[in-house]
Amino acid sequence: MATWNYRVIAVEQAADDEPPVLMFAEVHYNEAGDPTGWSKAFMHGESMDELGMLLGRLGRAMGEPVLEERDIKAEPARDVDEWDDVG
Repeated sequence: MATWNYRVIAVEQAADDEPPVLMFAEVHYNEAGDPTGWSKAFMHGESMDELGMLLGRLGRAMGEPVLEERDIKAEPARDVDEWDDVG
């Protein structure tokens, strides 16, 4: 089953002389574990506990290598119910 987690990704800017922007993102993976897409990170919750879980996941993302946006190979979109949360 496909999964997702939070990661830090480097997004190239339009101007070649500008450094990439680092951002937290939800990165989606196929069954083989290859990154297949990303979206802006969901940064809110319905309770303090949910915000605490979010901070924990973002902290784990800081311990992983930075992904380059250009290395994320797009695949057709899937229904959100098909993704398992591994973050």
